[in-house]
Amino acid sequence: MSQNRRFTAVLFGIMIGLSTLVQAGWGQIGNAVVTGRVSDTSGAVLVGAEVQIKRISTNEVFRATTTASGDYNVVSLPIDVYEIRVSMAGFKTEVRTGIKLEVGSTNRFDFELSVGEVTQTVEVSAEAPILRTENPTFGQVIDNAKIMTLPLNSRNVLGTLGGLTPGVAPGRGQGTEGGRLSFNVRGMRKSDNLLIVDGDDDV
Repeated sequence: MSQNRRFTAVLFGIMIGLSTLVQAGWGQIGNAVVTGRVSDTSGAVLVGAEVQIKRISTNEVFRATTTASGDYNVVSLPIDVYEIRVSMAGFKTEVRTGIKLEVGSTNRFDFELSVGEVTQTVEVSAEAPILRTENPTFGQVIDNAKIMTLPLNSRNVLGTLGGLTPGVAPGRGQGTEGGRLSFNVRGMRKSDNLLIVDGDDDV
């Protein structure tokens, strides 16, 4: 193989690698993250505890094991309702149900396991906490009830709905301007806006 062909092959491989990384990054936009720490009742962290996060609608299970610091982290979870089950030999299994994960959210769930048989289960109904300290980004979900009941009598529907979020103000234009969403976020230009639908740039 000539030097030019080798260079072309290497360049092509780099392009494929970069494309894969970009697609992986886009794929995580809009998904949720679950993180937390597992300890016993004395506060000592538990290493090697098994964490199972089950998606209720499909019964798909995402698994993780706590690290040397007792922490676990599961990324790229589709938006849905989940159940989290934490178990370890010598401790009662704890289950939290009714956990609704919202788009782009990072949710922390810490567990404190009691001594007992692993077959013994402690079940708690829980939701994602309102205060999140794991991620400095700010987001808000505008649910279907608000969309259906609020008066949306302007063409700038996205800007009007976006105005429900602190720091977001509808722009002066109608709908979109030059392919960009017509609202301002924390004083930034409207040209900095980006709309993602199902992981893809929509404008």
